[in-house]
Amino acid sequence: MPLSQWNKIELVVTSSTSATGSYTLYLNGVSVLTASSVRTNTASIGMDHVSIASNVVTTAAQTFWADDFSVDTIQTGDSSSLNVADGFHVGGTSSFAGNALFQSTTNSTTAFQIQNAAGASVLTVSTLTGSLTVGNATDNFTISGTTFEPVLNGTAQHAKSVVIPAEYAGSVLDAANDSSCVAANNGTMTSGLATGVVGFGNKNINFYNWTSTQATNQCYDVAVQIPIPGDFASWNGAPTIQVWGDSTANTVIAADVLDTAGTQDGTAYGSALTPTAASTWQSKSFSSLTGTYTNNQYFTVRVRTTAKSSANVRIGNITLNYKAKY
Repeated sequence: MPLSQWNKIELVVTSSTSATGSYTLYLNGVSVLTASSVRTNTASIGMDHVSIASNVVTTAAQTFWADDFSVDTIQTGDSSSLNVADGFHVGGTSSFAGNALFQSTTNSTTAFQIQNAAGASVLTVSTLTGSLTVGNATDNFTISGTTFEPVLNGTAQHAKSVVIPAEYAGSVLDAANDSSCVAANNGTMTSGLATGVVGFGNKNINFYNWTSTQATNQCYDVAVQIPIPGDFASWNGAPTIQVWGDSTANTVIAADVLDTAGTQDGTAYGSALTPTAASTWQSKSFSSLTGTYTNNQYFTVRVRTTAKSSANVRIGNITLNYKAKY
């Protein structure tokens, strides 16, 4: 037997209780011992074990390793099918010269998995849904088995933003649909460009400007229909808006949101967006959005500008921050 290497020993036995049996011993696929017309079985106990032992004539110490025992009707070197009814473990590297078929007897969401050394799944195939997932159950890249589209989940999702500059696409000026403004909307709404703005990446800001000479608060809404992106998965923080007022005492900005189902999200005009410093552009956050927001549909934002005593109030870019599913 060749030393310092792994060797394959095969014993092919034709069992017989009379002198009609045979056996052949193979070493690394080559027949090294054969016998025929021999009794290989007994009627009383049958063949119940095979022993492997060494017969070494030497005074030196000898060490033998034996691994991967199997009993089959097919020689290991022959082409055949392997059916395993229980767990199957391969300690070394395996290769497949032909096609490899893996078929579960019962459909499962975890029918096929590749795991790392810690036992965590890094690839999972579901025979129940037909999906393929790379990553763990929370943070992953998944190809749907129904739509066949890729989807990112958890930390795999990309952070994206949609910036809507004034004058907002899909917007209208409105005061007639609210009991507060319909009776107090005496003022002037204009638009313009602010330059040299400090505190933002772009120093130029388009804006709406509302002003009123009345001694009491006068309001006007800018209502905008905002489409939900097709890759939208979830909000990544609340929307923000750029605001400005030349008087903190005589100006107010608030926002109202209706989700894609047309349902009030939070308290009506519950987002307080009034500047805290006069004549300074600031970024203010809406209240968190928790309603229904469906891809490729639109939701409604009404930004209410309120002014009195010749004060001016301005609103600029609206920014939506979200996580993308692909």
